[in-house]
Amino acid sequence: MKRVLSYILVLATVLFLGSTNVFADGYWEEYFKDTPITGYTGCGLNGPSYLTEWKSMKKEEKIVMGGCGDYTTKFVPMNGTANLVFDNVGTIAVKSSNENIVTATTKPYDFSYEKNHYETYIEQFNKATFEEFLKDYEGCVDNNGNFSQDKQYCNSEYTEKPTWWEYSEYKTEPKTWWEAYQLDTEPTNAVEVISYAKDLGSATLTLSASGKQDITIDWNIKAYDFGQYVGPKSAPDMGKGLAQILNNLEKYKDLIPTPTDYDTNKTYNFTYYISEKEDLSEVVNALKGKDITILFRQYTNVGESTYFLNGKEIKNEVGEGFTYNHNISMETSIIKDKIDSLVDVKDAIYIDFTYHGTLPTEYKLSVNIREYIGNQIGNKLIDQYCAAFKDYKDDAGYAKLEKCWNDNNLTEKHTKELEEYLNNTAFTLLYYNPEKDEMEVVAENLKAVDDKIELTFDHFSSYVLTSNFTRKEKKSNNAQTGTLNVVLYGTFGALSLAGMVAVFLKNQKKNR
Repeated sequence: MKRVLSYILVLATVLFLGSTNVFADGYWEEYFKDTPITGYTGCGLNGPSYLTEWKSMKKEEKIVMGGCGDYTTKFVPMNGTANLVFDNVGTIAVKSSNENIVTATTKPYDFSYEKNHYETYIEQFNKATFEEFLKDYEGCVDNNGNFSQDKQYCNSEYTEKPTWWEYSEYKTEPKTWWEAYQLDTEPTNAVEVISYAKDLGSATLTLSASGKQDITIDWNIKAYDFGQYVGPKSAPDMGKGLAQILNNLEKYKDLIPTPTDYDTNKTYNFTYYISEKEDLSEVVNALKGKDITILFRQYTNVGESTYFLNGKEIKNEVGEGFTYNHNISMETSIIKDKIDSLVDVKDAIYIDFTYHGTLPTEYKLSVNIREYIGNQIGNKLIDQYCAAFKDYKDDAGYAKLEKCWNDNNLTEKHTKELEEYLNNTAFTLLYYNPEKDEMEVVAENLKAVDDKIELTFDHFSSYVLTSNFTRKEKKSNNAQTGTLNVVLYGTFGALSLAGMVAVFLKNQKKNR
C-alpha cells in the first residue's frame, strides 16, 4: 500500500542571529520586512502538542532554500502558524532588549485553521467512493492518470474502503479536532506571539502574563547561505547582504561560522548558490584581501560544481556581470556550429562559461567525465544488442528493453568498457579563440584520476574537452587560457544491474 508519499524539497541552511544593527542601506531590514521569524528547527511544527510551553527558550532562525514539506494522503495534524502559541494566558506583554534587532506582536489565536483542516479532510475522505479512494488516496492510476487496479499500477492492500481514522492509523476515532491533534483539552484564551527581525544580531524578548513568571526568548540569527533561491521569500539581491557582511567584518567577527564541507573536508565561512547569469562582482570585490572563504555551489546537468574562494587568493577586482555560472554538456555548446566548422571531435564535453573575461584568480572546475562516457557506452550497447527495443512507447516496451539488457549481461559489459576507457583514454582541452577564429590546445594528455578532471582556468570562455580531434583547417596552437590541473571526479561509479537500469534506462524513460 502506498502509505506515505513524501518528498523533501529542502536544502536547509541555518541562520543564527547576532549583534547590533550593522547593515548599511537597510538591506536586512527590507529582507525581513513583514515576514515573521518562526524560530523552528528544520521543516516541521512547534512540537507534538502544537502548543508552546511557558518557559524561557533560545531560538534560531533558519533560511530554507527551495522550501520544505511532506505530502501524505493520511490525515496529519497541521499547524495554522509556525509562530509561538501559548494556551490559557489571557494577554501577553512583550519587551525587546533591542528593537533594532527583534520585535514582537501578539494576538488571540482561535485554531480556525486546525479545525477546518480536520473537518475538511474527514468530509472529503467520507465522500470518496472505494474507487476514488484507490485512485486519489492509494495512487492507483496508470501512466495517463486514469484509474487502474492493474498490479503494476496499484499496490493497495485494501479490498474495501477503511474509515478515515483507521486509514490514518489512529487506534480509536477522535471525536473532536483537538483530540485528533493529540491534545487533552480544547485550548482556551490562546495567544500567538509573532516575532519580527530588523537586522542580523542578538536580542532578547521578555514575555509577561498575569499570574505567570516572566519568560525570555533569546534570538540568535546568523546568515551563512546566500543566493537567488535562498530565503523565505524571493531574494534576488542576497549578494548585497553578503557583501555588507564582508565590508563590516569587525562588527560581524563573532557571527561568522566555520562549517566543514562533507565531501572535501575543507572549512569555509559562507555558502553561495549560483544561479544563471547572476552578477557576483559585488561579493567577489568585497571578499578581496579578507581571510574569509566562500563555497560557491552550482547545480548543473552533470551534478553539483563546488568552488572554494578565499579573499587572500584574489588578485584582481572584477567588473559588473562577473559570475562563475557555467554549462557542461556532451550534446551542445553555445558555439557548437563554430566548433564543428573548425574541428571534428570525439567524446566531446563542451564547457561554456557565462562570463568571458579576466578572473579574480585561477578557477578550478571538476568535470564529471564518468557519467558522460557511461551514458555514451550505454547507448552504444543498446544500439548493438537491443536496438529493436530502444524506441519503446510504454511500460511494456520498457520492460522488454530492460529484459534485453539483463539477458545480454550488459551491466557487466558496460562496467568493463567504462573502466577500460577511463583508465586508458587521454583528453585534450581546446579553447575557442574568437579573435583568431581558431580552436587552440590548452592542455594535452589529461587522464582520469579517481574519476575526476579538475581544470584550472585563468580566463572564462568556451572550451571543449575531447578524447580525439582533427582540424578541418590548419591553425596555430596558442595556449592562452592558463594552466590546467586534472583530477577525475564523478558520480556514476561501477554500475550494478540495478544501478544501470535505474539510472541509465530510467533516465531515458523519464525524458520521453
